[in-house]
Amino acid sequence: MAGETTKVQKSSSLPLEGRLVVVTGASRGIGKAIAGHLHSLGARVAINYASNSTEADLLVSELNTSNTYAQPQAIAVRADISDPDQVKLLFDRTEQEFSSKIHILVHCAGVLDPKYPALANTTVEDWDKTFNVNTKGAFLCSKEAANRLVRGGGGRIILISTSVVGGLFQGYGAYAASKAAVETMAKIMAKELKGSGITVNCVAPGPVATELFYAGKTEETVKRLEDASPLGRLGQPEDVSRIVGFLAGDDGEWINAGVLDPKYPSLANTSLEEFDHIFSIGIWCISSIRGSSGDDISKVAEGNWYNSKLCGTRANCNGHVLRWEDRRDGEEGDEECPNGWLGRAEDVAPVVGFLATDANEWVNGQGIRVNGGYV
Repeated sequence: MAGETTKVQKSSSLPLEGRLVVVTGASRGIGKAIAGHLHSLGARVAINYASNSTEADLLVSELNTSNTYAQPQAIAVRADISDPDQVKLLFDRTEQEFSSKIHILVHCAGVLDPKYPALANTTVEDWDKTFNVNTKGAFLCSKEAANRLVRGGGGRIILISTSVVGGLFQGYGAYAASKAAVETMAKIMAKELKGSGITVNCVAPGPVATELFYAGKTEETVKRLEDASPLGRLGQPEDVSRIVGFLAGDDGEWINAGVLDPKYPSLANTSLEEFDHIFSIGIWCISSIRGSSGDDISKVAEGNWYNSKLCGTRANCNGHVLRWEDRRDGEEGDEECPNGWLGRAEDVAPVVGFLATDANEWVNGQGIRVNGGYV
C-alpha cells in the first residue's frame, strides 16, 4: 500500500498545522515531551503507550484542553510495538480517528536493562526483550510508516537512538547493539525511500533526566555524568523534543539519513592552537561533504570535539551538500541523493538558524550532515 501523495502547507506560526503524527512510547519521558511539542507546533497527535493508560489519558486531556479546535487534536492508542498486528492497528486507528493519512512517525518506545549487566552476564531473555522493543519495534513501525505516510513532501520517520552507540559504555551491550541496528536501518531506508518525499533520521540523545535514565544508577553515577557535560547539566526531555520538532518540519527536509546526536561531546586530542584557530564564541563551521578543504574540520566535529564549560560556548559543524563546482566531469550530483535533488543554500540556512537559537543549546559539539542523505 503506497502512501498518499499530498503536501500540507504550513503556516508561519504553526509549522506542523494540519499534519498527523504518531509518537510511540509517548506516555512519559522523551516521548511525552515530543508529543507535547509537536502538538504545540500545530500537529494532531496519536499518543501510543504499552501499559500506562493513566499517564497517556492525562496527556491527551492536557493537549486537547490547551487548543481551541472543535475536534480533539490528540488521542491515546494502546499497542505493543513489537507485535506487527498491533502496529498495524495503531496506524489504522490513527487514520480512522482523524480521517487523514499520517505524515510523521516518531518512534520513542524503548527499554534499557537497569541491571547494566556485562554481555557475558546478559540473559537471553533480557537480550530478546531489548531487541524486541528497541529494534524489532523500530523496524515494524518504520515499515508500516514507509508504506503509509503521506508522500510528495512532509513525510518524516524519526527514530530515537542513543549516544551510547558511539560511547561503547560497559553494561550497555544489548542496549547499544539494539540501537546501532536502528541507526543502520534508518540510513538504508532513507535511500530506499528516494523520491517519496519521506525523510528518515535518528536522534541520539546523551544522558537525559528521565525515569529510564535514572533506573539502576547511583547518585554518584548521575553526578559524574552531569559533571561530564560541557553545559554543566543533564539533558531534559524538552531539549530533545525541540530537535525532533525541527526535523519534523519543512526546514529540516535536507537532513536525511542522519543521526543527530544531541549530547555532551567527548574529549579529542586537539592542541590549544588548533582549537583557537577554528573555534570562537557561537561559531558554526560550514564545510562540504566532498571537494572542500573544510572536510577535515567537519570530520573532527563528527568525532565530537570537546567543548569546555566556559561562557556558554557551543560549537557545531554543518557538513552540507555537494557543491556544483565540486562535481567530477559528467556528474550530475543528484543520483545518489535520497532526496533526489541537489541542495540549495536555502536548505542549509534554516539548520544554521536552528543551531543559533538559545532553545537548542543541547546540540553541542556535533557535525550535522545537511546533505539530503548523501553518504
